[in-house]
Amino acid sequence: MQLRTQVPNSKTMGPLTTASRIIQREGFFSLYKGLSAVYSGIIPKMAIRFASFEQYKELLKDKETGEVRGWAG
Repeated sequence: MQLRTQVPNSKTMGPLTTASRIIQREGFFSLYKGLSAVYSGIIPKMAIRFASFEQYKELLKDKETGEVRGWAG
């Protein structure tokens, strides 16, 4: 879609037109081809975030009051 706008006299295509063209040429599931690469990165990232939340909460807690503060605190 980005390259079509740089070609003179070419008709620009929106996301729906592009998606329908991909489905016609390659099938419906071709829209999900690159999803496994995204999942292989996001799942470990979110697991680390989830597991480390309590540790960060303890680190940011005020020892006297027990309040959790941000960095600007």
